[in-house]
Amino acid sequence: MSQLLVPDSERIHPPENPAALAAAHGLTVSGARVGLGEYIRQLWGRRHFILAFSSAKLTAQYSQAKLGQVWQVATPLLNAAVYFFIFGMLLKSNRGLPNDTYIPFLVTGVFV
Repeated sequence: MSQLLVPDSERIHPPENPAALAAAHGLTVSGARVGLGEYIRQLWGRRHFILAFSSAKLTAQYSQAKLGQVWQVATPLLNAAVYFFIFGMLLKSNRGLPNDTYIPFLVTGVFV
Protein backbone atom coordinates (compact mmCIF):
# COMPACT_ATOMS: atom_id res chain seq x y z
CA MET A 1 0.00 0.00 0.00
CA SER A 2 1.14 3.46 -0.69
CA GLN A 3 0.88 6.27 1.80
CA LEU A 4 -0.03 9.78 0.96
CA LEU A 5 2.46 12.09 2.59
CA VAL A 6 1.08 15.48 3.55
CA PRO A 7 3.52 18.23 4.45
CA ASP A 8 3.27 19.63 7.98
CA SER A 9 2.18 23.00 6.64
CA GLU A 10 -0.98 21.44 5.12
CA ARG A 11 -2.01 19.27 8.08
CA ILE A 12 -5.03 20.28 10.11
CA HIS A 13 -4.18 20.56 13.78
CA PRO A 14 -6.79 20.42 16.52
CA PRO A 15 -7.36 23.72 18.30
CA GLU A 16 -5.42 24.41 21.46
CA ASN A 17 -8.55 25.06 23.54
CA PRO A 18 -11.74 23.42 22.18
CA ALA A 19 -13.93 25.08 24.84
CA ALA A 20 -12.75 28.54 23.77
CA LEU A 21 -13.35 27.68 20.12
CA ALA A 22 -16.88 26.48 20.90
CA ALA A 23 -17.63 29.59 22.95
CA ALA A 24 -16.33 31.81 20.16
CA HIS A 25 -18.89 30.27 17.79
CA GLY A 26 -21.78 30.36 20.27
CA LEU A 27 -21.94 26.61 20.87
CA THR A 28 -23.23 25.17 24.15
CA VAL A 29 -23.37 21.71 25.70
CA SER A 30 -26.29 19.88 24.12
CA GLY A 31 -27.27 17.96 27.26
CA ALA A 32 -26.95 20.87 29.67
CA ARG A 33 -29.99 21.45 31.86
CA VAL A 34 -31.50 24.87 32.27
CA GLY A 35 -32.65 26.25 35.61
CA LEU A 36 -36.18 25.73 36.93
CA GLY A 37 -37.31 29.26 36.07
CA GLU A 38 -36.05 28.99 32.50
CA TYR A 39 -37.61 25.53 32.17
CA ILE A 40 -41.02 26.81 33.29
CA ARG A 41 -40.71 29.77 30.88
CA GLN A 42 -39.95 27.41 27.99
CA LEU A 43 -42.77 25.09 29.03
CA TRP A 44 -45.22 28.00 29.11
CA GLY A 45 -44.04 29.12 25.68
CA ARG A 46 -44.71 25.66 24.25
CA ARG A 47 -48.08 25.10 25.96
CA HIS A 48 -50.09 25.36 22.73
CA PHE A 49 -47.96 22.70 21.07
CA ILE A 50 -48.17 20.42 24.13
CA LEU A 51 -51.97 20.61 24.21
CA ALA A 52 -52.36 20.15 20.46
CA PHE A 53 -49.92 17.23 20.36
CA SER A 54 -51.48 15.38 23.28
CA SER A 55 -54.98 15.88 21.90
CA ALA A 56 -53.95 14.68 18.43
CA LYS A 57 -52.14 11.67 19.89
CA LEU A 58 -55.16 10.61 21.94
CA THR A 59 -57.49 11.09 19.00
CA ALA A 60 -55.26 9.01 16.74
CA GLN A 61 -54.70 6.33 19.38
CA TYR A 62 -58.37 5.77 20.18
CA SER A 63 -59.98 6.60 16.82
CA GLN A 64 -60.24 2.94 15.78
CA ALA A 65 -61.63 1.75 19.12
CA LYS A 66 -65.40 1.32 19.33
CA LEU A 67 -65.63 3.17 22.64
CA GLY A 68 -63.14 5.82 21.53
CA GLN A 69 -61.52 7.85 24.27
CA VAL A 70 -63.71 6.22 26.92
CA TRP A 71 -61.08 3.46 26.92
CA GLN A 72 -58.64 5.93 28.42
CA VAL A 73 -60.68 5.90 31.64
CA ALA A 74 -62.25 2.44 31.31
CA THR A 75 -58.93 0.57 31.10
CA PRO A 76 -57.60 1.68 34.53
CA LEU A 77 -61.04 1.11 36.08
CA LEU A 78 -61.15 -2.43 34.70
CA ASN A 79 -57.60 -3.03 35.94
CA ALA A 80 -58.60 -1.78 39.40
CA ALA A 81 -61.60 -4.14 39.38
CA VAL A 82 -59.36 -7.10 38.52
CA TYR A 83 -56.83 -6.12 41.22
CA PHE A 84 -59.65 -5.74 43.77
CA PHE A 85 -60.99 -9.18 42.91
CA ILE A 86 -57.57 -10.84 43.06
CA PHE A 87 -55.98 -9.02 46.00
CA GLY A 88 -59.05 -7.86 47.94
CA MET A 89 -61.41 -10.81 47.57
CA LEU A 90 -59.32 -13.91 46.80
CA LEU A 91 -56.08 -13.17 48.67
CA LYS A 92 -57.62 -10.84 51.29
CA SER A 93 -54.50 -8.67 51.21
CA ASN A 94 -56.19 -5.30 51.64
CA ARG A 95 -53.90 -4.66 54.65
CA GLY A 96 -56.71 -4.27 57.11
CA LEU A 97 -58.39 -1.43 55.24
CA PRO A 98 -62.18 -1.58 54.97
CA ASN A 99 -63.52 -1.85 51.41
CA ASP A 100 -64.84 1.74 51.47
CA THR A 101 -61.23 2.92 51.99
CA TYR A 102 -59.41 0.20 50.05
CA ILE A 103 -61.24 0.73 46.75
CA PRO A 104 -60.39 4.46 46.36
CA PHE A 105 -56.83 3.68 47.48
CA LEU A 106 -56.55 0.97 44.81
CA VAL A 107 -58.14 3.06 42.03
CA THR A 108 -55.86 6.01 42.81
CA GLY A 109 -52.81 3.74 42.67
CA VAL A 110 -53.85 2.27 39.32
CA PHE A 111 -54.52 5.69 37.75
CA VAL A 112 -51.25 7.14 38.99
